Amino acid sequence: MPKRIGYRQLENDECVFMKRDSDSTWSHLSTHIHDIIHIASHQSLVHELKDSLIAEFGEVIYHPTADSYLGFSIQRDPMSQSFHLAQKGQITKILDQYLSGDVKRDPKDILGRHLKRSHWWIK
Repeated sequence: MPKRIGYRQLENDECVFMKRDSDSTWSHLSTHIHDIIHIASHQSLVHELKDSLIAEFGEVIYHPTADSYLGFSIQRDPMSQSFHLAQKGQITKILDQYLSGDVKRDPKDILGRHLKRSHWWIK
């Protein structure tokens, strides 16, 4: 369906689609089973995608802002016009499952040095 409204599927990730009308007009969406997260440079692209989904599938549950997606928490920073992704809940769940009871389960203590070297971090 995204291809019919001008989105191009990424070659290295079949769940991510992009649409770029110009350098300043773009839209990206990620799909997973029945969940979609969408970011766009202009509100008109948000409405276009939403209207296309409704036309295709009938009822669509739409949330104007997302605070999580596929286990990631999403935090927006309007001052820097950026957003941050974190997976603290998922990491904590994995650590609880695989570490013994006497090990401190704060992901920052266990993974902090490694994560500081990457673009991902835990808050």
